[in-house]
Amino acid sequence: MPAWLWVVPAERMKGNLPHVVPLTPLILETLDQVPRFNGPHIFTTTGGRRPVSGFSKAKERLDALLGGSVAPFKVHDFRRTVRTGLSSIEVPEHVAERVLAHIDGGVKRTYNKYAYLEEKRDALQRWEARLREIVGG
Repeated sequence: MPAWLWVVPAERMKGNLPHVVPLTPLILETLDQVPRFNGPHIFTTTGGRRPVSGFSKAKERLDALLGGSVAPFKVHDFRRTVRTGLSSIEVPEHVAERVLAHIDGGVKRTYNKYAYLEEKRDALQRWEARLREIVGG
């Protein structure tokens, strides 16, 4: 299988560095099901011309669909859930932090330029397997 990657450009990241995300089979399956538009953006409300810029309306629709069947949560809780889940499957802390695009500061940032790409791929594949266990498939 090709080593599919998603690269978030530096200008869209807080750390002003590109964020490279290895895509797992489940993500690729999901992306295959997303409607395509004429513009360059996949997640869009403008026919592909611009990317989604906020998730508040989508969150409101999700809350309505859930109808109070789950405890209230914020969109940021998805990141927290992934980070906690990575710890639960014993992904090393430095790798789990890089999956979320957290970067070292100070001297570590200056001297450690390693991208941890294969380690992130392994972590995300393991997380995918855990999610499949959770949902029974």
